[in-house]
Amino acid sequence: MAAADQIKGLADLLILQQRLRQAPTEPELLALLVNDTRQLFPYRTAVVLSKHKLIAVTGLPEPVRDAPFTQWIENLQVKAQELAGTEVMEFTPENFTGALADDWTNNAPGRILWLPLINNTKVQVGVLALMRDAEWRLEEQRILGHWAGAAAHALDALQMKKLPWWHEFDQARQKRYLQTGVAAVVLLLLCPVRSSVIVSSEVVPRDPVIVRSQLDGVIGEIAVTPNALVKEGDLLLSLDESAFKARLDVAQQDLEVAKAEYLRAEQASILDRSASAQRYLLTSRIEQRSAEVDYIKEVLGRTSIKAQVAGLVMIPDITELNGRPVKVGEKIMTLAQPDKVELEAWLPVDDSLPLAPGGDLKFYLNVAPTQPIEGTVSRIDYQAQVSPDGILAFRIRATLDQKESPPRIGLRGTARVYGGRVTIFYYLMRKPLAYLRQVTGF
Repeated sequence: MAAADQIKGLADLLILQQRLRQAPTEPELLALLVNDTRQLFPYRTAVVLSKHKLIAVTGLPEPVRDAPFTQWIENLQVKAQELAGTEVMEFTPENFTGALADDWTNNAPGRILWLPLINNTKVQVGVLALMRDAEWRLEEQRILGHWAGAAAHALDALQMKKLPWWHEFDQARQKRYLQTGVAAVVLLLLCPVRSSVIVSSEVVPRDPVIVRSQLDGVIGEIAVTPNALVKEGDLLLSLDESAFKARLDVAQQDLEVAKAEYLRAEQASILDRSASAQRYLLTSRIEQRSAEVDYIKEVLGRTSIKAQVAGLVMIPDITELNGRPVKVGEKIMTLAQPDKVELEAWLPVDDSLPLAPGGDLKFYLNVAPTQPIEGTVSRIDYQAQVSPDGILAFRIRATLDQKESPPRIGLRGTARVYGGRVTIFYYLMRKPLAYLRQVTGF
């Protein structure tokens, strides 16, 4: 009969272990521990505690947090953990003092079997406490200790599913991985890379011809259209001639008057020798009036502005030029060679790098962002100025290494301008460090 009981007990233990492995969730596993462990040995109440917190109790779907029993058993765990450590131990009221011993009869039977749940990595994941009045025999403690080990392994497996991947490693291995990771990050931050900055850019003409006004006047007629190709000598525009023609009429009348006065003085000199002295004065006046007429005629010849070279006309809307007053030397339009272009970029002061002529850059057109154009920095302004975007920046000019047809003048995009080599740490922290220095003064 004893052999049959032993076989039955062993079968019950194996069946319960199989149910432990098949438990799909942690609540179902905890319910199995506190309710079905009595198939091995009888008890009145069973609880599971983890991290000084009651997480399962016999007969309840979940513990009542504000119940006196919950507070008592959680306080008991602190003291029992000091006494038992990771060993299986039977506790009675005599093992405790104070409120734990005084409230024992109100909360638990006479004896508690303390079963630490230790997983395969020797880490305690919780405690299974079985309570009854009868003493726990040594063979019962051994079997239940084996049962607690199986329960700890199953509970640990379910908890690991909810934890991040790095919790699969023990503390020593975590420390090694952390040290290796920190060393790898430090080495990565010390690796040299080329410093660079992204700036807005535009294709502009190289060595354009500036068409300026040769006179003070008003623009009369525009003979060309924007983006038109002209040849050398073609008429570009004409200044209004009405004011110059009026001055010419006045000068010609003054010249005729001077000639008439000279003829009268010449006739009078026959009878009056004193009148002959005025002839020299009137001769100078005629020469002056003649020079003035010739000058105005020359000015009228300069009202028509023609192309000095062949090129592409770059002007804004014609309506903005018609009727506009201009001064001598004032820019009116630009003549550019379509096959002679360069890149103009604006480097904001806040993003400035130690750049020098001869540096490399890559230009990405907005119309073709996947086809970068290589270039070389040819000039960098030493003094910052307000860019067309309204920010303080340094102007950069660069030549484009375009083997095929150059990009059209006026196309815009972004350029990545490269500087010297710096560490990745400096590359990433340059602007934050500069801002910190501005704020703190260090």
